[in-house]
Amino acid sequence: MSKDGWRPAQQLDWGNALKLLSASLPLSQLPVLPQVHDGRHEGLMLVKDLSEDSRLVLRLWRTAVRLQPGGRPLWVGSLGVLERRVLMGFLNYPSASAPLTEPGARLQALSVLRPRPSEPPAGGLLRILDPESGAH
Repeated sequence: MSKDGWRPAQQLDWGNALKLLSASLPLSQLPVLPQVHDGRHEGLMLVKDLSEDSRLVLRLWRTAVRLQPGGRPLWVGSLGVLERRVLMGFLNYPSASAPLTEPGARLQALSVLRPRPSEPPAGGLLRILDPESGAH
């Protein structure tokens, strides 16, 4: 976990899917459901807990675009808020709520992305998308 609370998201897989059937688990213990952008799953997904039932999620996808010179990849991203929902008293899942549209909130979230060797955003450029404009 970074000093400002960001950490890699626990992504949904066969090993943790049963957690969704426990209505008592807080959002911080639930896996994050994947999203697809332009036919690809996230290359990097980070979360930051806001409360027991709310968290920020930052998702990054690598594009096919390479920047010249050097051939560095261009990454696109999405920043949103997840809230815990309980369906029919037993299905517990994270659900996207209102998108973050304030530029200041987006830039503050991006402060976690410092170039580090061998991590996806290293050396690439980021373009933050509005959630309605491309991340499904």
